[in-house]
Amino acid sequence: GRGKTLQRLSVSYVSAKAQCRFYETLHAKNFFDEEEEGWFRRGRNGFTGSVPKHTDVQIYKISTGFEALLGGLELAGKEERIREIFDAVTAMEEKQ
Repeated sequence: GRGKTLQRLSVSYVSAKAQCRFYETLHAKNFFDEEEEGWFRRGRNGFTGSVPKHTDVQIYKISTGFEALLGGLELAGKEERIREIFDAVTAMEEKQ
């Protein structure tokens, strides 16, 4: 039913694999500036402590970096840039 559909849709945005795909696709298009890439690298290279059972370590690190990039933008008050990233991600998902 509707609940199952919403669950599948939310997982397509919040799973480590999805976040990894979003970052890699946008990175390949040179979507991020130097500061954003720095936030990504610091998040990716930071000590995470643990990795979920069903996720590859590299995918998990990339998704953590993507989350750090978004967190950096949030802390810097760059809501418009977050919206641009969200719009790009949404457009990717609509193509699938």
